[in-house]
Amino acid sequence: MLAILASWCIICLVFLAFGNISIALCNKVIGRKLNLSYVDTFWLGLCACGTSICTLSLFLPLNKYMLSAYIAFTIIYWILEKKILFDIYKSTLSWISSLNWLYKIGIASILAIVIVYSLSVPYTKLYDEWLYHLQTIMWNEQYRVVPGLGNLHGRFAFNSNFLLLTGFFGYHPGLFPSIFSLIGLCILITCFWLIGWLNKMKNDIISGSVLLTALFFLIFFLRSTFTSTMTDPLPAIFVIYILISFIRYTISIEKLLVWTVMAAFCITLKTSTVAILLVPVFSFIFMIKNKEFKPLFFIFTFCLIIAIVWCARSVILSGYIVYPFSAVDLFNFDWKVPKISTIIEQEWVYSWARIAGMDRSVVLAMPLQQWVPQWAVRQEKYTLILYFFVIISPIIILYRRKTFKSKPIILFAWFVAIIGTVFSFLTAPDIRFNIGFVLCSAIIPFLPPMQSALFTNLLIIRKPEYVYSAIIGLSGIILLGLGVRQFTHFKWDDERLLTFILKPQTSDKVRNKLDIKYNETVINGIRVYTPQKGDQCYDHSIPCTPAVNTSLQMRGNGFRDGFRIINNEN
Repeated sequence: MLAILASWCIICLVFLAFGNISIALCNKVIGRKLNLSYVDTFWLGLCACGTSICTLSLFLPLNKYMLSAYIAFTIIYWILEKKILFDIYKSTLSWISSLNWLYKIGIASILAIVIVYSLSVPYTKLYDEWLYHLQTIMWNEQYRVVPGLGNLHGRFAFNSNFLLLTGFFGYHPGLFPSIFSLIGLCILITCFWLIGWLNKMKNDIISGSVLLTALFFLIFFLRSTFTSTMTDPLPAIFVIYILISFIRYTISIEKLLVWTVMAAFCITLKTSTVAILLVPVFSFIFMIKNKEFKPLFFIFTFCLIIAIVWCARSVILSGYIVYPFSAVDLFNFDWKVPKISTIIEQEWVYSWARIAGMDRSVVLAMPLQQWVPQWAVRQEKYTLILYFFVIISPIIILYRRKTFKSKPIILFAWFVAIIGTVFSFLTAPDIRFNIGFVLCSAIIPFLPPMQSALFTNLLIIRKPEYVYSAIIGLSGIILLGLGVRQFTHFKWDDERLLTFILKPQTSDKVRNKLDIKYNETVINGIRVYTPQKGDQCYDHSIPCTPAVNTSLQMRGNGFRDGFRIINNEN
């Protein structure tokens, strides 16, 4: 636990430093001072730091020495800017003291819930983490981006900046035990931000209740990912923050800067969030219309850098600008992943998200009316409940058309959420891929203040704390109960509670307990490891892959030179 808290502090300081530097650069470019909240600064810093890490990975391995350099830079920055750091500390304490007692309890409950799940998640590692996430992170830690790494295993070319970020701050076996705490921290930041908004909502009980319920669903859906390497939660958090901000704030250059950069970076985390690019389109039109050309230049340049370095990594890993989408096929490097392999990988992504475990050709051949019922019967009830509210959301919008007519910007946010939900559902409907869009589609129609004479004189409406207390109390009991049960269920018999209080277990704990065995094969002079059972390599020494392509060949004398497929016909 102490290691997790220390990790959160380090990540916060690094992101806030990068955020402040980005704001200072923007102020110089546009010639005026922009004032952003500390939460906005954190998100902007995450994007700036992630882009810098992505850029460095093109030339250098993201090892413990690189991390040490980032931490040293951050320490020097905050020594020079200690007044800003002290202001952040004072503002945070002032914000907490200004909260209603009920929301202070809510914050304490959320913190306890995230810590409990963070302690138990290392023992409930999700499938993809053991399949290829850890192996990808190990490649990033030991080598600069490797040409044709996707030829070793197609999913090593799934170019997510999240794996760069979480691995950079969480996986350095020579420095500390592996701990992937980034998702848990981002969940806390988002929940505290929503609690802060709720504290300003006076007596709007419907919006407040919907917001609290959304918080419950967000934590509930992501509860098994707080210290994992799963690439889905962070883009979901980005989507929620961006779209809900359209409701909470007035449109300004400061907000457009944060939303646009976050939207651009979100695509590099998960390409399935492509609908969020409607936000940059809106921002650019708004700035052109209002003749804000200097901010437009800065934001466009920032987004262009994000896109260029991310695409460069993808081309080096696979030969494609966006892998595994073979339709975008512009290059013909010798390390390029064969097109047939790319198509198969893409088909597996789509088919598995619709009906897991069934042959991809069968699933993809099904018409919409055939696979949707089969998908539905495999879903949990709470997932279907959430989709029910998505389906009725247009009805709520029509019923409240006067409200949305006077606030078209909120209607735009809901429209983006619906577009994202529909696109994700038709391509990859697994809820973990699109929880951000689905949740926003369901709750946005209820968030603008709702006045009704029917409720005016009800005591429960005049005292919304009664309802909020019930929601917070019930949610806290359910989530903490599930977390404690998960923690006790997955704790190994020989582990003491003190172990969890001090530090997390290492990544190889589960692998050693399960006694995973590996085969060693030499293909064209390359020594490759494969698991004897199943297809998960865990954190075994690289190169490890579920299956070896007998046509695999090294492009040079070492792994850093990359891999190619002999007689590759694209």
